Amino acid sequence: MEKVKVKREELFDELWKTSLTGTAKKYDVSVSKLRAACAEADIPLPEKGTEKPGLPASDGEFVEIDRIAHYNPRNEGIQLTSKANTLCILSLLYKYSSPERFLSMPEIQRLMRTEFGLEVDRRTVTGSLQTLEALGWDISGYNKDGRGYCLMSRLFELPEVRLLMDSVYSNPAIPKKQTENLISELQELLPVHQRRRYRHLRVLDHVRKSPNRELFLNIELLDEAISEKKIVQFTYCRYDLNGELVERRQKRYSASPLALYAANGFYYLLCVTVGFNNVAPYRVDKIRNVTKTDMTAVDPPEDFRPEDFANYGVLMYGGETVTAKLLCKNEAIDYMVDTFGHDAHMVDNGDGTFNMTVTGSFLGLKLWAVHYLDRVEVLTPPPLREAVIEMIKDNMYNI
Repeated sequence: MEKVKVKREELFDELWKTSLTGTAKKYDVSVSKLRAACAEADIPLPEKGTEKPGLPASDGEFVEIDRIAHYNPRNEGIQLTSKANTLCILSLLYKYSSPERFLSMPEIQRLMRTEFGLEVDRRTVTGSLQTLEALGWDISGYNKDGRGYCLMSRLFELPEVRLLMDSVYSNPAIPKKQTENLISELQELLPVHQRRRYRHLRVLDHVRKSPNRELFLNIELLDEAISEKKIVQFTYCRYDLNGELVERRQKRYSASPLALYAANGFYYLLCVTVGFNNVAPYRVDKIRNVTKTDMTAVDPPEDFRPEDFANYGVLMYGGETVTAKLLCKNEAIDYMVDTFGHDAHMVDNGDGTFNMTVTGSFLGLKLWAVHYLDRVEVLTPPPLREAVIEMIKDNMYNI
């Protein structure tokens, strides 16, 4: 059996940067084989709620692991039986067919022979297709259109997969390598002739992507802590002048996690930080070294609803909520709807402006109003208006 040879230190770093499953997928080995190889090489495996330890000393520099034996008809000792016919035909339809690409009976027979080493006659293929239809698969039969056979519908259709790929591609919170892996996995949902359209879809170096490879592990750990109502501890980071993530402070944060929420292209942890009573958002892509403790998390405030951060947490800032009356130019309508939703109530003044009343966090509204300074004026409340004016005065241009 073919083996993959990896440096012991490299394997250790990969395990703790991603996960056991992610590392197994990268090196094309099974999780069980990887686990056994790590035990033999004395490589600590990542565990939920634990920080990365040091790598114990060892005489061996490399680790060898058996690769997964992918089926090839030429491989001796691997033999499928006729019991697999129906499953194999479904696999072929999923991989090679679509409403724009039908498979003829001879093509199915050829692919069964070349891909699986199985010889099937027309009656066998027809019986398997009927079985799949009886089980609910939407298959176009030859008698229906005279063109051949295909899988007419899938769990995700081409436009949906494209939308998912574009969302992953454009999400700055997902690191570059994990973005490429996700796009590749999403393409597996499509037949091969449609995958070719997106071979060009790669993550370019200039696209801003988070360097934090712990994102998916963080989501898993935080979701588990939310379900179990346990306090978590973590390191919260910021970017330095080199664009690298560094610790915001040496002391780790402790918080009661309440919910995970997606907004503004980022993933947020909504939580109550130990020592405080208010709900605060933390960017998950800036969180590292998550540890779940045995301490019970506090209950969320009675009026807590994650969706309120979308409705009132302008720019995902929490804190004091205020109701503000705004005077806006008509050219700002799109921005208002993008920020406050389609239910936003706007009153036309008849002079190219409109009035609007919105509710949101004080700090979020202040920053938002300054951002749209040339289109929006805060009329009330006075404290928010004064805060915006003071922020305008405190500018880098000394105007």
